[in-house]
Amino acid sequence: MIKRRDFLKAAGTLILLPLSIIPLAEDSNAQQPTPTPSPSPTPKDNNFPHSHIITEPCVGLKDGACVDVCPVDAIYGKNEDWEILYINPQECIDCGLCIDACPVEAIYPMEEVPDKWKSWIAKNYEHFGLTPPK
Repeated sequence: MIKRRDFLKAAGTLILLPLSIIPLAEDSNAQQPTPTPSPSPTPKDNNFPHSHIITEPCVGLKDGACVDVCPVDAIYGKNEDWEILYINPQECIDCGLCIDACPVEAIYPMEEVPDKWKSWIAKNYEHFGLTPPK
């Protein structure tokens, strides 16, 4: 059985393969500019662009269906003695698969967490030793 990460790597390679046969310049000797990589978010800059939050309906349930569908294994706690599952904001790619898999509708994009469960944003970040966004 192929692991999810291996599948995603292979799928990404297949998607980009057609691009590798397209000439980038008329002169094959012409140098192409090297793209400047954008910096990865770090806990210091508190700028995690992608994150979902698991909220109160998950407490005590921890169904784990969301863990099983996460393509980057960013959801933790399925086999831990924690009251709830947690999504690592540094690893979440904002795919949304966990939302549909959750049987109790406990997962939201961070910007859409209902007011009554906003405290779970801080709990999630703090679980990973990160400063919650303001």
